Amino acid sequence: MKPAFILKYIVLAALPLILYACGNNSPVPNQKPLKDTMSYPPGDTPANVKELIIFNRADKSKLKSLPATITQFIPAGYEALDTSMTDLNRDGLTDILLVANKKGEEENKTDTVKRWLLLLLKQKVNTFKLVCKNKNAIPCGNCGGMMGDAYAGIIADSATFTIQFYGGSNWKGTGAYTFAWSKSANDWFLIRQITEFYFMDKRQYTSDTLTGVKLGKVSICKFSIY
Repeated sequence: MKPAFILKYIVLAALPLILYACGNNSPVPNQKPLKDTMSYPPGDTPANVKELIIFNRADKSKLKSLPATITQFIPAGYEALDTSMTDLNRDGLTDILLVANKKGEEENKTDTVKRWLLLLLKQKVNTFKLVCKNKNAIPCGNCGGMMGDAYAGIIADSATFTIQFYGGSNWKGTGAYTFAWSKSANDWFLIRQITEFYFMDKRQYTSDTLTGVKLGKVSICKFSIY
């Protein structure tokens, strides 16, 4: 399920609740107030009722100072927003996942400007090789609806990484898209997609997990989150 659909779902799902609330301001006799008996971590952590998606937007590195061996691959007019490092292809070298956003993006919240995802493999001579460049893999700065920036970071592990999405208003949607390296194809393919929907009090919660053949064969270089 794509994040673009997630935001449409959030708006449509919330509309009946909004209309109901506007037309029903008087209390109902003998009605007991609802109480949230579950506790949740404070701050910017989304629903983890089933512990499918757990992240914190503050974990983004926002590195602005990078060596020329890395910045040379950033497209003109863009700058590093986030980086995550791991051994992407099991060769014993530390590689880099780099997210680049357009310069001045924070001052212009009305335009939907896409961001770049760059996969850089480290070479033995302390240089990097660009093996993938995708402008559709990372949520844009205003794709999260009322939540603003929908990009929630990348979790990187050995030969795998997960791109995370978070957006909505009273109704929120989260997404986690995990890719794993294939030695035979020398590429990274989508192996798991998790989506969650929940109302702000988290009593109304649904999730969906897709793996294997349900996802098809989607390379990170051709993946689109839109």
